[in-house]
Order: sequence, then structure tokens, then C-alpha cells
Amino acid sequence: MKKTTLYLSTATLLITLSLAASLTTHADTTPVIQNTQSTASFVAGTLNLDNVPTFDFGENHPIQTQGQYYNVTATTTAAVPSDSYGNNVPQQNGPYAEVTDLTGSNDGWTLTVQQETDFQNTAQTAVLSGAAITYNTTGATNLSQGVTAPSALGTNETLVPMVTGTGAGTSNNNYAGPALVAQASGANGQGADTNIISFGAGGSGLKTNGAAGATSVGGLVGTDATSDNSVYLFVPASANALAQTYTTQLTWTLTSGTSVTVQ
Repeated sequence: MKKTTLYLSTATLLITLSLAASLTTHADTTPVIQNTQSTASFVAGTLNLDNVPTFDFGENHPIQTQGQYYNVTATTTAAVPSDSYGNNVPQQNGPYAEVTDLTGSNDGWTLTVQQETDFQNTAQTAVLSGAAITYNTTGATNLSQGVTAPSALGTNETLVPMVTGTGAGTSNNNYAGPALVAQASGANGQGADTNIISFGAGGSGLKTNGAAGATSVGGLVGTDATSDNSVYLFVPASANALAQTYTTQLTWTLTSGTSVTVQ
């Protein structure tokens, strides 16, 4: 009898262990998943023309008997550690334009310039007839990492005044539209954020048409071999310059998109 009881107890114990193992193996381990959505929205900003150059061709030039070329005066603009957009604007050696596109549209933009009148004296009673500004944009950079800079398009562009003559003048039949300076297609964000368009370093040298070794416009040789010829003024002998100061107005226009009529 004692032997029989022992076997029954052993069997009962084995059955109990088997049931416990079965309950542990079949516990529910399916993860519980919930999805949420994070969003960020932006509003369109502005397209701004932050800076345009002033072309100063010097003073106290002696009146000449032959055509003369005058470089734009060299200027240096100190670096700006943080402009109104938070950009670090490097030092600029020479005239420059600055464009900021915060529209977020990828429409691109176009920068042009036009000369309103002939160079006139202060009283607007005399003009430098035939005087012409020629410029070259020497490069374009974008101040944001990874953004493509615009295209600098001013290559030997000679401005044609809209109006000729003294005072109010008359419409110039040779005027065909403003001249291109730079353009951004907007493709893949080209020209977004802040852009610098350079016009060379300028100089102080007088560029004389008849100087020894001089060639032609674009290959000028003068008294200052270090001068940058990117922007210069040609005054022909027939201009009949008086001993006075002459000025003209340049209008810089920044337009959204790339469909612009130019000369």
C-alpha cells in the first residue's frame, strides 16, 4: 500500500508542473502601437533688395582732348557679423548688390539696372553726351550653406540711358530695356535666402584710349596696373565736358520670376 501511494503522489506533482509551464508559454506578448502626427507650417516671407551699389568714377579729372576711361572708385565695406537676417556678411572689396529671398516659392528672381538719363550737371543745363557706363558682375555667392547661388549675368553690359538731353530730355530711341545683373531660376531653391552679387574691386587708374599698350574696352591699360576694370565710365572727346560735376540716376529693379524684358 505504501508503494502505491508513492507513485500516485509523484504523478500528481508532474501534472502540476506541466500545467504551470503551459500557462507561461502562451502569455500574450503582442505590442500595443499608436501613431501620432507631427506638423510644421510656414508662411511666405518677402523678396528684398537689401543693398545696391553707387558707382563713383572719381573727381578732379583733367579735361582731355581724347576719349577717356575711368574706373569706378575702389571701396571696402567692413564685414557684418550679423545682419538683419542673422547672416555673417563677409567684407566686400568693391561695389555689390544684396538680394534676400524668403518667399519660399522657388519662383526665382531677376535683378536689373537701367540708366535714367545722360550724365547731367547739377543745373541740368549740360550733358556728357555719349558717356557710357560698362559693368561686369564678377561673381555671386549665397550666404546659406547648401543653397545654390544665383547666376551673375552682367558681362560687358553698357548702359543706354532712357532719356537723352538736358533737363527733362527726350526719349532715347536706342533704349531697349534695362540690363541684366543677376538671376535665380528658383530650381531646387537657387537664390533663396541672402545672396551677394559682386562688381569687382574697383580702382583709381585713369584708362586712356590712346595710352601705350591700350587695346579696347574690356582690355584697358592705364596708370594703375592694379585697378579692376569691372566697372568703368567712358567719356568720348566729343562729350564737351565742362569743369563741373555730372551725375545720372541708376534704377535697380528686383522682380519675382525670370520673365523680364532686357536690352
